Amino acid sequence: MFDLKKIISAAICAASVVALSACGDNNAETKPTKAEIEAAATESSSSLLDDAKSAGSDAMNSAKEMGSEAMETAKEKGSEVMDSAKEAGSEALEAGADAMDSAKEAGSEAMDSAKETGADLMDSAKEKAEAAKVKAKAMMSDEG
Repeated sequence: MFDLKKIISAAICAASVVALSACGDNNAETKPTKAEIEAAATESSSSLLDDAKSAGSDAMNSAKEMGSEAMETAKEKGSEVMDSAKEAGSEALEAGADAMDSAKEAGSEAMDSAKETGADLMDSAKEKAEAAKVKAKAMMSDEG
């Protein structure tokens, strides 16, 4: 995540700036020693490295929090979608059951109507056949 070479380079640069600043102070009564410059460079590098670690840790923690929040939101939204889908499915099943009941009722009424109409037609046909038979007998007896 962090480039250690860049962090070390920045620490060395910072240490160099500190050293040059100390060396350039002409008003100072004493010039810094090599050991003091190295100590300042080490302290600066260490401080910079600690700051980088802290920033990296903070960034990771923030990323974890945001990931957790995003996951929780996704779960909630997914649950809402599932609830909506279940409700829509239940409504569709109910509507289908109602349509099936209506179709059964209409089919039953149609069958009853067909039976009645068929019975009426049969009765009418029988009556006409009987009348034709009577007429035919009457015609036969007149001829004879």
